Amino acid sequence: MKHTKIWLAFALALLLSLSFTAAFVALAEEDGNTSVEPQASEAVSVEVETAADEQVEAEAEQTPETSDVGIEADEDISVNVESKLFGEERVLLVTANNNNDSVNYSIVITVTYYGANGETLKTEVKSFEQLRNGYDKNFVFRPGFDFVDYLIDIEKTVYEGDCWKTTVDADFGYTYVWVYGDGRDTRVRQHVLVTSHSEESLVVDDFVVVVFDEYGEIFDIYYRAGCWINPLDVQYKNFEREMTVPESMVSFEGYDVKVKLGGAFIEYDIIAPEELPDYDYLISNGYIDPVTGAYRN
Repeated sequence: MKHTKIWLAFALALLLSLSFTAAFVALAEEDGNTSVEPQASEAVSVEVETAADEQVEAEAEQTPETSDVGIEADEDISVNVESKLFGEERVLLVTANNNNDSVNYSIVITVTYYGANGETLKTEVKSFEQLRNGYDKNFVFRPGFDFVDYLIDIEKTVYEGDCWKTTVDADFGYTYVWVYGDGRDTRVRQHVLVTSHSEESLVVDDFVVVVFDEYGEIFDIYYRAGCWINPLDVQYKNFEREMTVPESMVSFEGYDVKVKLGGAFIEYDIIAPEELPDYDYLISNGYIDPVTGAYRN
Protein backbone atom coordinates (compact mmCIF):
# COMPACT_ATOMS: atom_id res chain seq x y z
CA MET A 1 0.00 0.00 0.00
CA LYS A 2 2.82 2.30 0.85
CA HIS A 3 4.51 1.70 -2.54
CA THR A 4 1.28 2.37 -4.36
CA LYS A 5 1.00 5.87 -2.78
CA ILE A 6 4.57 6.69 -3.77
CA TRP A 7 3.98 5.78 -7.37
CA LEU A 8 0.75 7.81 -7.45
CA ALA A 9 2.60 10.88 -6.08
CA PHE A 10 5.36 10.51 -8.67
CA ALA A 11 2.85 10.22 -11.52
CA LEU A 12 1.00 13.32 -10.33
CA ALA A 13 4.25 15.35 -10.17
CA LEU A 14 5.22 14.24 -13.68
CA LEU A 15 1.81 15.20 -15.03
CA LEU A 16 2.00 18.66 -13.44
CA SER A 17 5.52 19.19 -14.88
CA LEU A 18 4.40 18.31 -18.40
CA SER A 19 1.41 20.61 -18.11
CA PHE A 20 3.59 23.53 -16.96
CA THR A 21 6.09 23.04 -19.85
CA ALA A 22 3.29 22.93 -22.44
CA ALA A 23 1.80 26.12 -20.99
CA PHE A 24 5.17 27.92 -21.08
CA VAL A 25 5.76 27.00 -24.74
CA ALA A 26 2.25 28.09 -25.66
CA LEU A 27 2.68 31.43 -23.95
CA ALA A 28 6.05 31.99 -25.66
CA GLU A 29 4.56 31.31 -29.08
CA GLU A 30 1.55 33.48 -28.35
CA ASP A 31 3.63 36.50 -27.17
CA GLY A 32 6.23 36.20 -29.97
CA ASN A 33 9.14 36.28 -27.49
CA THR A 34 12.50 34.86 -28.51
CA SER A 35 13.92 31.84 -26.78
CA VAL A 36 17.01 31.79 -24.60
CA GLU A 37 19.34 30.85 -27.45
CA PRO A 38 18.81 34.08 -29.50
CA GLN A 39 19.46 36.08 -26.32
CA ALA A 40 22.85 34.40 -26.05
CA SER A 41 23.61 35.25 -29.74
CA GLU A 42 22.72 38.89 -29.09
CA ALA A 43 25.25 39.04 -26.30
CA VAL A 44 27.98 37.70 -28.61
CA SER A 45 27.05 40.27 -31.25
CA VAL A 46 27.48 43.09 -28.74
CA GLU A 47 30.92 41.80 -27.83
CA VAL A 48 31.99 41.72 -31.52
CA GLU A 49 30.79 45.28 -32.09
CA THR A 50 32.63 46.45 -28.99
CA ALA A 51 35.87 44.83 -30.16
CA ALA A 52 35.49 46.45 -33.60
CA ASP A 53 34.92 49.86 -32.00
CA GLU A 54 38.02 49.42 -29.87
CA GLN A 55 40.07 48.52 -32.98
CA VAL A 56 38.82 51.64 -34.82
CA GLU A 57 39.71 53.78 -31.80
CA ALA A 58 43.19 52.22 -31.63
CA GLU A 59 43.80 52.87 -35.33
CA ALA A 60 42.59 56.45 -34.91
CA GLU A 61 45.11 56.95 -32.11
CA GLN A 62 47.92 55.59 -34.33
CA THR A 63 46.96 57.68 -37.37
CA PRO A 64 48.61 61.13 -37.35
CA GLU A 65 46.22 64.05 -36.94
CA THR A 66 47.01 65.43 -40.37
CA SER A 67 44.63 65.91 -43.26
CA ASP A 68 46.81 66.02 -46.39
CA VAL A 69 48.71 68.96 -44.90
CA GLY A 70 50.22 68.87 -41.43
CA ILE A 71 52.39 71.77 -40.25
CA GLU A 72 53.73 72.61 -36.84
CA ALA A 73 55.11 76.16 -36.86
CA ASP A 74 54.32 79.51 -35.22
CA GLU A 75 53.27 83.01 -36.24
CA ASP A 76 56.84 84.06 -37.15
CA ILE A 77 57.36 81.34 -39.77
CA SER A 78 54.65 80.74 -42.35
CA VAL A 79 54.85 77.61 -44.49
CA ASN A 80 53.28 76.90 -47.87
CA VAL A 81 53.19 73.29 -49.10
CA GLU A 82 52.26 71.74 -52.44
CA SER A 83 51.96 67.97 -52.70
CA LYS A 84 52.60 66.75 -56.26
CA LEU A 85 52.60 63.28 -57.76
CA PHE A 86 55.50 62.62 -60.16
CA GLY A 87 55.24 59.18 -61.70
CA GLU A 88 54.93 56.72 -58.83
CA GLU A 89 56.44 59.03 -56.22
CA ARG A 90 55.11 62.06 -54.37
CA VAL A 91 57.06 65.30 -53.97
CA LEU A 92 56.54 68.06 -51.40
CA LEU A 93 57.34 71.63 -52.48
CA VAL A 94 57.79 73.61 -49.28
CA THR A 95 58.30 77.37 -48.96
CA ALA A 96 59.16 78.85 -45.54
CA ASN A 97 58.78 82.60 -45.00
CA ASN A 98 60.06 84.73 -42.13
CA ASN A 99 57.17 87.04 -41.20
CA ASN A 100 58.98 88.76 -38.34
CA ASP A 101 59.64 92.47 -38.98
CA SER A 102 63.05 92.61 -37.36
CA VAL A 103 64.39 89.18 -36.35
CA ASN A 104 66.39 86.83 -38.59
CA TYR A 105 66.19 83.09 -37.95
CA SER A 106 67.94 79.83 -38.62
CA ILE A 107 65.38 77.10 -39.27
CA VAL A 108 65.34 73.30 -39.27
CA ILE A 109 62.55 71.58 -41.21
CA THR A 110 61.67 67.98 -40.36
CA VAL A 111 59.23 66.11 -42.61
CA THR A 112 57.76 62.79 -41.49
CA TYR A 113 55.98 60.62 -44.07
CA TYR A 114 53.14 58.28 -43.06
CA GLY A 115 51.59 55.21 -44.68
CA ALA A 116 47.96 54.11 -44.98
CA ASN A 117 47.84 52.74 -41.42
CA GLY A 118 49.57 55.72 -39.84
CA GLU A 119 52.96 54.05 -39.78
CA THR A 120 56.08 56.19 -40.18
CA LEU A 121 57.72 55.50 -43.54
CA LYS A 122 60.65 57.95 -43.47
CA THR A 123 61.87 61.21 -41.94
CA GLU A 124 63.83 63.92 -43.80
CA VAL A 125 65.56 66.97 -42.33
CA LYS A 126 66.75 70.16 -44.09
CA SER A 127 68.01 73.44 -42.67
CA PHE A 128 68.76 77.04 -43.62
CA GLU A 129 70.66 79.30 -41.30
CA GLN A 130 70.01 82.80 -42.72
CA LEU A 131 66.26 83.26 -43.11
CA ARG A 132 66.15 87.02 -42.87
CA ASN A 133 62.93 88.89 -42.14
CA GLY A 134 60.62 89.07 -45.14
CA TYR A 135 62.54 86.37 -47.07
CA ASP A 136 61.20 83.05 -48.28
CA LYS A 137 63.17 79.87 -48.96
CA ASN A 138 62.23 76.91 -51.15
CA PHE A 139 62.79 73.29 -50.15
CA VAL A 140 62.15 70.20 -52.30
CA PHE A 141 61.37 67.06 -50.30
CA ARG A 142 61.50 63.94 -52.46
CA PRO A 143 61.47 60.69 -50.45
CA GLY A 144 61.32 58.51 -53.57
CA PHE A 145 57.90 56.92 -52.99
CA ASP A 146 54.24 57.81 -52.60
CA PHE A 147 52.80 58.38 -49.12
CA VAL A 148 49.38 59.01 -47.59
CA ASP A 149 50.11 61.80 -45.13
CA TYR A 150 52.91 63.86 -43.70
CA LEU A 151 53.84 66.16 -40.84
CA ILE A 152 56.13 69.18 -41.17
CA ASP A 153 57.83 70.49 -38.05
CA ILE A 154 59.67 73.85 -38.04
CA GLU A 155 62.23 74.72 -35.37
CA LYS A 156 63.76 78.19 -35.31
CA THR A 157 66.59 79.96 -33.49
CA VAL A 158 67.60 83.62 -33.70
CA TYR A 159 70.38 84.33 -36.21
CA GLU A 160 72.58 87.33 -35.38
CA GLY A 161 74.98 87.39 -38.36
CA ASP A 162 74.85 88.85 -41.87
CA CYS A 163 72.30 87.13 -44.13
CA TRP A 164 74.46 87.02 -47.28
CA LYS A 165 72.79 83.81 -48.45
CA THR A 166 69.66 85.76 -49.32
CA THR A 167 71.31 88.01 -51.93
CA VAL A 168 70.85 85.76 -54.98
CA ASP A 169 67.76 85.05 -57.09
CA ALA A 170 67.25 82.17 -59.52
CA ASP A 171 64.55 81.95 -62.20
CA PHE A 172 63.70 79.28 -64.75
CA GLY A 173 63.26 79.83 -68.49
CA TYR A 174 64.09 78.41 -71.91
CA THR A 175 66.32 79.83 -74.62
CA TYR A 176 65.87 77.90 -77.86
CA VAL A 177 63.29 75.56 -79.35
CA TRP A 178 63.89 73.14 -82.21
CA VAL A 179 60.85 71.91 -84.14
CA TYR A 180 62.00 69.16 -86.51
CA GLY A 181 58.85 68.99 -88.64
CA ASP A 182 59.24 65.29 -89.33
CA GLY A 183 57.25 63.90 -86.44
CA ARG A 184 60.09 63.89 -83.93
CA ASP A 185 59.55 65.45 -80.53
CA THR A 186 60.62 69.05 -80.05
CA ARG A 187 63.93 69.90 -78.38
CA VAL A 188 64.07 72.70 -75.83
CA ARG A 189 67.12 74.36 -74.28
CA GLN A 190 66.20 75.38 -70.77
CA HIS A 191 68.19 77.50 -68.33
CA VAL A 192 68.27 78.89 -64.82
CA LEU A 193 68.86 82.64 -64.70
CA VAL A 194 70.93 83.48 -61.61
CA THR A 195 71.09 87.10 -60.42
CA SER A 196 73.42 88.31 -57.67
CA HIS A 197 72.73 91.33 -55.47
CA SER A 198 75.77 90.77 -53.29
CA GLU A 199 78.88 92.94 -53.02
CA GLU A 200 80.96 89.77 -52.92
CA SER A 201 81.48 86.88 -55.32
CA LEU A 202 79.48 83.84 -54.30
CA VAL A 203 79.05 80.22 -55.31
CA VAL A 204 75.45 79.19 -56.05
CA ASP A 205 75.19 75.46 -55.49
CA ASP A 206 72.99 72.36 -55.18
CA PHE A 207 70.25 73.31 -57.63
CA VAL A 208 67.04 71.28 -57.65
CA VAL A 209 64.74 72.43 -60.47
CA VAL A 210 61.16 71.15 -60.58
CA VAL A 211 59.68 72.01 -63.99
CA PHE A 212 55.88 72.22 -64.41
CA ASP A 213 53.74 71.64 -67.48
CA GLU A 214 50.97 74.03 -68.56
CA TYR A 215 48.56 72.38 -66.09
CA GLY A 216 50.83 72.90 -63.09
CA GLU A 217 51.85 69.26 -62.78
CA ILE A 218 55.49 68.14 -62.56
CA PHE A 219 56.99 67.53 -66.00
CA ASP A 220 60.65 67.10 -65.05
CA ILE A 221 63.05 67.30 -62.08
CA TYR A 222 66.77 67.81 -62.51
CA TYR A 223 69.80 68.54 -60.34
CA ARG A 224 72.90 70.59 -61.08
CA ALA A 225 76.05 71.53 -59.19
CA GLY A 226 77.33 75.03 -58.56
CA CYS A 227 78.27 78.16 -60.49
CA TRP A 228 80.46 81.07 -59.46
CA ILE A 229 78.59 84.38 -59.64
CA ASN A 230 80.15 87.85 -59.74
CA PRO A 231 78.81 90.58 -57.46
CA LEU A 232 76.43 93.51 -57.97
CA ASP A 233 73.46 92.58 -60.12
CA VAL A 234 75.28 90.23 -62.46
CA GLN A 235 72.92 87.91 -64.34
CA TYR A 236 74.22 84.52 -65.38
CA LYS A 237 72.17 82.32 -67.67
CA ASN A 238 73.42 79.11 -66.16
CA PHE A 239 72.73 75.44 -66.71
CA GLU A 240 71.59 75.51 -70.32
CA ARG A 241 70.22 72.00 -70.64
CA GLU A 242 68.38 70.38 -73.52
CA MET A 243 65.18 68.47 -72.92
CA THR A 244 62.59 66.78 -75.13
CA VAL A 245 58.92 67.76 -75.08
CA PRO A 246 56.03 66.29 -77.07
CA GLU A 247 54.65 68.26 -80.01
CA SER A 248 51.46 68.91 -78.05
CA MET A 249 53.45 71.21 -75.73
CA VAL A 250 54.54 73.51 -78.57
CA SER A 251 52.58 76.48 -79.94
CA PHE A 252 53.34 78.94 -82.74
CA GLU A 253 52.88 82.68 -82.30
CA GLY A 254 53.84 84.22 -85.62
CA TYR A 255 57.52 83.47 -86.13
CA ASP A 256 57.98 82.64 -82.45
CA VAL A 257 57.77 79.10 -81.16
CA LYS A 258 56.54 78.81 -77.58
CA VAL A 259 56.72 75.87 -75.22
CA LYS A 260 53.80 75.26 -72.88
CA LEU A 261 55.82 75.03 -69.68
CA GLY A 262 54.38 76.37 -66.46
CA GLY A 263 57.55 77.66 -64.83
CA ALA A 264 59.53 75.93 -62.12
CA PHE A 265 60.13 75.58 -58.39
CA ILE A 266 63.83 76.02 -57.59
CA GLU A 267 65.84 75.13 -54.49
CA TYR A 268 69.50 76.12 -54.20
CA ASP A 269 72.16 77.02 -51.67
CA ILE A 270 74.76 79.80 -51.48
CA ILE A 271 78.36 79.12 -50.49
CA ALA A 272 81.19 81.54 -49.77
CA PRO A 273 84.02 81.11 -52.32
CA GLU A 274 86.59 80.31 -49.64
CA GLU A 275 84.46 77.33 -48.61
CA LEU A 276 84.55 75.86 -52.13
CA PRO A 277 87.78 76.74 -53.98
CA ASP A 278 87.50 73.66 -56.19
CA TYR A 279 87.54 74.99 -59.75
CA ASP A 280 87.20 71.50 -61.23
CA TYR A 281 83.89 71.13 -59.45
CA LEU A 282 82.62 74.36 -60.98
CA ILE A 283 84.03 73.70 -64.46
CA SER A 284 81.83 70.61 -64.71
CA ASN A 285 78.86 72.94 -65.21
CA GLY A 286 80.54 76.16 -66.30
CA TYR A 287 81.16 79.26 -64.21
CA ILE A 288 82.13 82.91 -64.42
CA ASP A 289 85.68 83.55 -63.29
CA PRO A 290 85.42 85.82 -60.22
CA VAL A 291 88.61 87.69 -61.23
CA THR A 292 88.34 88.21 -64.99
CA GLY A 293 84.58 87.86 -65.43
CA ALA A 294 85.15 85.42 -68.33
CA TYR A 295 82.87 82.44 -68.81
CA ARG A 296 84.67 79.14 -68.44
CA ASN A 297 83.49 75.69 -69.34
